[in-house]
Amino acid sequence: MAIQDSRQRYIHPPTAVVWSTPGQGRIEHAQAILSQDKSACVLSGGGPTDPPGLIVDFGCELNGGVAIEVVGTAPTKHATLRVRFGESVSEVMHQPDGDHAIHDFVLDFPCRCIEEIGNTGFRFVRIDLVDEKNSASIRSVKAVSLARSMKQVGHFECSDPELNQIWQTGVRTVELCCQDYILDGIKRDRMVWMGDIHPQIHVIASVFGDQDIVPDSMRYLAQEYAPDQWMNRICSYSLWWIVSQLDWYYYTGQSDLIRQQQDYLRDQVRFLAEHVDADGQEKLGGNRFLDWAIKDQPEAVADGLQSLFLMAMRAAAELFTIVADASMADYCRELASRLERGINHKSRVKQVNALNVLTGQSTDWVSLYDQGPVSPWFAYYSLQAGGITGRVPECLKFIKAYWGGMLKLGATSFWEHFDLEWLEQNPSRIDAVCADGQRDIHAEFGEHCYRGLRHSLCHGWSGGPSAWLMQSVLGIHSLEPGYGKLSIRPALGHLEWANGSFPTAQGVLHVQHKRNRDQIITEYDCDGTITVLTENDRPSHIPHTHHCLSANTEHNAITSP
Repeated sequence: MAIQDSRQRYIHPPTAVVWSTPGQGRIEHAQAILSQDKSACVLSGGGPTDPPGLIVDFGCELNGGVAIEVVGTAPTKHATLRVRFGESVSEVMHQPDGDHAIHDFVLDFPCRCIEEIGNTGFRFVRIDLVDEKNSASIRSVKAVSLARSMKQVGHFECSDPELNQIWQTGVRTVELCCQDYILDGIKRDRMVWMGDIHPQIHVIASVFGDQDIVPDSMRYLAQEYAPDQWMNRICSYSLWWIVSQLDWYYYTGQSDLIRQQQDYLRDQVRFLAEHVDADGQEKLGGNRFLDWAIKDQPEAVADGLQSLFLMAMRAAAELFTIVADASMADYCRELASRLERGINHKSRVKQVNALNVLTGQSTDWVSLYDQGPVSPWFAYYSLQAGGITGRVPECLKFIKAYWGGMLKLGATSFWEHFDLEWLEQNPSRIDAVCADGQRDIHAEFGEHCYRGLRHSLCHGWSGGPSAWLMQSVLGIHSLEPGYGKLSIRPALGHLEWANGSFPTAQGVLHVQHKRNRDQIITEYDCDGTITVLTENDRPSHIPHTHHCLSANTEHNAITSP
């Protein structure tokens, strides 16, 4: 029985030929690849050591493969081509890292045929003729992408064009990772990693609303790992699974997933409880991973796991309350109290500080510029902590420097890892051949699991700013499941204005904020009936003037102390 794919298929012509083999006679009419007529690019004089070839650019990151139309071969009826996919020009100029995904192929192409190849994340494709005896005439190279059909309901726009581009690129990054399930990356690993998908859930909910792919991915993980196993073999990912259940409930107001996973959650919590000692200290097993940037700091990892464990048990208590399991809710609250008593943090790294702020253990934010490196993933939690503690201007500055730094290097999707220090080392752009004197941004940088060409340049965990800009700049916060009751607390920082829309279970909320001398004027309306609580801009204490535009929206104003 056939099942219809949840994704749609799209065809993309190339936008440029960024490189072709130098010299005369080995490659002719390379630009014919870009034309819509019947002309063809001809490759000849091939061989395994010095093949003629060209690199085509499709203009943006895609998920899928390519369709290559060969209209002529000579003297025999087929020719052998090597096809390499890459997220950068550098990747297709080298031997791509094949870990988790194959994106380097050598295939025979018959004359007068169209062959489709590949299933990976890419922007660039290199085609080489490795057949010494034949030539190949190629009429077209088109990308064939697969993308889930999700309507973009939420949006964000402000007076800073760079922030607008960052927001849209973060959305695009997460959207590309929404395939059969929510993947961590579309080149590698192409797997459902629970920690990776937590910020992606926030972006999906903020932009696309209630989507089946979220509960489907959560159920997939529960089916893959027994409740007494560490999810993805990583102890913190079991904790993120619990936190994500509650987050999704608050976004959508739907409790079906919680009820379906109730027995699993009960067994999982009992397993986790075995890893708390009498003093309330976590003793989690498995891979004790929190963030790659502090992998070699076990004390900081322990502090972070303690706070994340506390966050998860508080979430579990609320989840059991939702399904009316009072005894398990009390059990989780008692476990959370033990964990809270056991907190004795000594580390001030950003990762631990963010979790401390999010769990109410601290109001002292550590700047994203301080206390060592951070990943694009955990930077999202530091941004959340900065929003809570009134540091939106500093957060906006970091977003522009950090995620904007990737854009300056040619990114059309955000990367698994980035470090501001890379910008100071004369790096190449990903959409050009590395010039003499430059450092290859893809091949020469990175560490841990993202060293060199293994580095994923479309990784969903890096999309957090797209959700954060809606949370902290537009100031939209849920006060009850499904956003039937919410607060609007904008923080514009250096911005003159910010507009947006946000999908809720009640309808789409539309918000506009505009700075007017010493005030911020806020206007909002909603397609459905909601209650909105509004208050002063906490970071700057600028008075607000609020206008309720919708007749079916109940308006309440409150003032921050």
